[in-house]
Amino acid sequence: MDSEFINTVITPDPESNILSQDEVQRVRDSSEGGTKELFKKCALAVLNSLELSDDIRIVQRQLEHFDINVLQRDRGIKLEIINAPRQAFVDGEMIKGVKEHLFSVLRDIVYLDQALHYNPEFDFSSNHATTNAIFNILRNANA
Repeated sequence: MDSEFINTVITPDPESNILSQDEVQRVRDSSEGGTKELFKKCALAVLNSLELSDDIRIVQRQLEHFDINVLQRDRGIKLEIINAPRQAFVDGEMIKGVKEHLFSVLRDIVYLDQALHYNPEFDFSSNHATTNAIFNILRNANA
């Protein structure tokens, strides 16, 4: 391992929820405002969480070469990670907590995308409705 970056494919724990084909497609959406770019930035932040420096310029430079793809499989999904920061790995294996956080981020982004765009129960027209929506979002994240 001479490189400071690693390419890998990871799978979620067996008890994790499976994404529908529509949900996977929305996460893959790389159009302007699509969820792919948001997931990519959040995933890179998770992978850099063990970095001692908090210099945003370093992370922004990494973003140019970093990519993450959701791969649909018959029995679930996998994440293909290209140029992940090396500090997220020990002996070539991704640290379990980092892996768990990546799938949590994916779960939360899928939920928020669906809740904000497709669920009429989420109403942001008043302070009361916004507060209720935020509580529902936080409950889903187990926060």
